[in-house]
Amino acid sequence: MLQYEDIQIQLVELPAPQFKEGDQLEIQPEVIDLIRNGDGLLLVLDLSAEPVKQLGSVTAALEEARISIQRPSTRVEVVREKASGEIRIASSRTRTGCDPEKIRGLLESYGIKNALVRIYGDASLGDVEDAILENVTVYKPCLVVGNKLDLPGAYDSSTELAKEVGGSTSVIFTSCLIGTGLASLGRRLFQCLRIIRVYTKEPNESKPSEHPFVVRDGTTVGELAGAIHSDLANRYRYSRIWGPTSKFAGERVGPEHVLGDRDVVEIHTD
Repeated sequence: MLQYEDIQIQLVELPAPQFKEGDQLEIQPEVIDLIRNGDGLLLVLDLSAEPVKQLGSVTAALEEARISIQRPSTRVEVVREKASGEIRIASSRTRTGCDPEKIRGLLESYGIKNALVRIYGDASLGDVEDAILENVTVYKPCLVVGNKLDLPGAYDSSTELAKEVGGSTSVIFTSCLIGTGLASLGRRLFQCLRIIRVYTKEPNESKPSEHPFVVRDGTTVGELAGAIHSDLANRYRYSRIWGPTSKFAGERVGPEHVLGDRDVVEIHTD
């Protein structure tokens, strides 16, 4: 467990991929399953052994398994829920290529009556169907770690690797031997995963909970209520917000309000 401020990030060490033919790497199926179930990737490369080549080999093996470390412009997630009683659709500010009623009709044709559909970008109905069938390339946020910065030639290798890593992937350089760069690892992982901390508070209580809910950046108050308990979402009336996204302390907001890191939320029900 990696402690970052008031939360812990679980790190799971996976077996390194093996070469199967020449420079082609093979990732074992059980490792692929673990990657798909994780929230992100921490890709550790050896700065003393052609890290750019290592990066290319690993990303090629991941792409063969339909896993991408670059954030796509269009993405659809279908999160099946147990008893929400409805199909909810949350889309980005970009206009989607299909209307909500068609999306609901498609999900119902597959027997899905309880789900949250998250749409990023200008998605089509085909993109939604691919997400239902899980016939899609899975995106995983990735932090590339160039390690062994203490070895000769590592600085030049780190410069080359920094140029190669781009898009939505981040890179950090460390030396586990002498501790260089390790102090910022938690913060960089937190940023890479695009997560936020939200603290809840009981009505009429002065202090919020010390233990935050960790949710994705872009999560709304309504989604948070549903994540806490389905009954809370069903009986939701309004919320009061303190923190970075509030215009003033205790601002009254609706379920569509988008939360930010370190927001404090007070949820009122009927």
